Amino acid sequence: MPKSILSSRLVDVVDSCLREANSVGSIKHNGMVGKIREIFLTDLILPLLPDGFYAGTGKIIDRVGELSAETDIIIYNKSRFSPLLFDEKTGIFPIDCVYYAIEVKSTVTLKEVRDAIKKGESIRSLNGPPIHHVLFGFRTNLKKEKEKALLRIQESQKEYEFPPVNIYCVVDAGYCYYEKEWKVFVSTDRRAEVIGLLIGIVNTLVKTGIRSPDFNPGNYLAWWE
Repeated sequence: MPKSILSSRLVDVVDSCLREANSVGSIKHNGMVGKIREIFLTDLILPLLPDGFYAGTGKIIDRVGELSAETDIIIYNKSRFSPLLFDEKTGIFPIDCVYYAIEVKSTVTLKEVRDAIKKGESIRSLNGPPIHHVLFGFRTNLKKEKEKALLRIQESQKEYEFPPVNIYCVVDAGYCYYEKEWKVFVSTDRRAEVIGLLIGIVNTLVKTGIRSPDFNPGNYLAWWE
């Protein structure tokens, strides 16, 4: 069946990506952090994006000129307004064009969770439509038990009415997203947690209609109030 061929191919791609990331991650060098992000972006995200959607890295700018913290991967649609790019992928992205902000970590530690939450707060404070904020990790040192590792990330956000990191995925642990309550999918086999995240992203992009009815490009271009 075509479906089984496509899904099997995706599992192979994910496995290949994870092997390469683990190989790179074993090298203790600061430059490898960017390489791991590039693997995730180039091998997993870009090939699956629907027509009209792109991915880059940089900062998000809102309608009054405020900037987010530095973001590893930004998924956007430039059909309504293009980002200001400094090279092929790096730039400043208007919030009205942005759908996902993704933080990619080689290892999800408690420090990395807190850092992602802080960045999520930065994004949530921007003037514009809401953005999905994702934390993705190739491994974690939080807990050996999968469920407890996932719960630890949730507990770090229990003080918020809506979590700053509303989606997270940790390889070999699970995939979770917030929709009035946490939906938790513990890792089983065939990279279900990673594929679940990818499917969730693609489904959202395909089903999303008008980004924001009150969008006005002049908010970004006009120098006057």
